[in-house]
Amino acid sequence: MSYCIDTNCLIDLENLYPSDIFSALWDSINEIVGKKDIFSVKDVFKELKETHDDEDPVLQRWKVQDGFFVESGNAELELLTKIMNDSQFEVFRNHAPDKGTWADPHLIACAESRNAIVVTNETLNNKPQRKIPYVCEAVNVDYLSLLNMMRHLNWTF
Repeated sequence: MSYCIDTNCLIDLENLYPSDIFSALWDSINEIVGKKDIFSVKDVFKELKETHDDEDPVLQRWKVQDGFFVESGNAELELLTKIMNDSQFEVFRNHAPDKGTWADPHLIACAESRNAIVVTNETLNNKPQRKIPYVCEAVNVDYLSLLNMMRHLNWTF
């Protein structure tokens, strides 16, 4: 199984689970990164660059991961077009940032095309139609929180 991870999870990994304290977790993260079992889309990297300076630990850690950020391709085009045009996703689209990169639809389309699970810490609790899980459920793409991904992988520390 592979995982397509959202910007918020990359930030949470660095901020909530620093490698100097959670070294075993980071060993496991590095292992699945090396196996290409976890990845993200280039637009997530663009979001990180827009919100973090070059010296920020989040950007420093992820920008050196060769092949971690993948390009969207033709395989994602059909679902991406549906997300961007279908009226059921109007609230989701209207929640997009006014400026900068918006990776969410690319993340979902990439996960669908690669038969991966979306990993996001967004939830359906508050204004669900604005969130990644709402779209994932509507287009039958599995999703997990970061913590539930760790459970899915049977990690214990």
